[in-house]
Amino acid sequence: MRISKGAVNRILLSAFCLGCGLGAAGAAKKPRAAFVVVEVGSGEPRTLAESGTEELAPVGSLLKPFAAWYLLEKGLDARQTILCPAERKREADLRCWTPEGHGAVNLGEALVHSCNYFFLSLFRGQSIPQFEIWMRERFQWPENLRIEKPVHVYGYDLDSGIAVSRLVTMYARLLEASAVKNPHAALITDSLAGTWRGTLRDFCRLLGNQKKYTFLWGKTGTVREGKHQYGIAVLHLKNNSTGKKLLLLCYERRKTGSQAALNALAVLQKYHP
Repeated sequence: MRISKGAVNRILLSAFCLGCGLGAAGAAKKPRAAFVVVEVGSGEPRTLAESGTEELAPVGSLLKPFAAWYLLEKGLDARQTILCPAERKREADLRCWTPEGHGAVNLGEALVHSCNYFFLSLFRGQSIPQFEIWMRERFQWPENLRIEKPVHVYGYDLDSGIAVSRLVTMYARLLEASAVKNPHAALITDSLAGTWRGTLRDFCRLLGNQKKYTFLWGKTGTVREGKHQYGIAVLHLKNNSTGKKLLLLCYERRKTGSQAALNALAVLQKYHP
């Protein structure tokens, strides 16, 4: 994924460690993971712990579940498959993050493996402005964060990041809709449960070494601009001791989304939410 160069620089130089009293130069030398842990499923979401979330977070592929929801409401058959070919066989305006391609994928598999090609292909026949309107009406998408190009629908090349609180609220609403059996939301969260065999494979393997938390579903994103890289992940977990349901969002400079997710293990160990 990619956002504009200026926006990346603003986020990367300030998002980490401003809350620790460090300036931009200090943050660049000592990048730290930012995170927020929120209890969900029992009324209004309640923040249990957070650090470094003062500045905007990248969006990246964390927008894909909402693009999927929009497509489903527009009549997409979730069983439909799209062939994500190897890079040498792609059309110029259809891209994906893996040169090898994902092969034939349906909606669930596209979410598990974060396939850009799937969403680009399906949004070719959709109104991008209508998707932006839908996002604003349903999820209070920021007015200044425009969705104008096909690549924007999966978080690529956006002009800036997004407030962490807004991103958490979006995912809390997805969770709530799934809990009351909204068929589209339920299909999406069921699909995201499969990321244990995709982009969250390493996180789930390590989480499985302890018994306190259960992975329910999650999504990762990786933002790149030149030499800069920013990883982000959202995780839905259950505390097996207390029964609490959690949303844990973490992001870090110089990481992929899959690597940023590993920070959640340290957060869980330290704060025991």
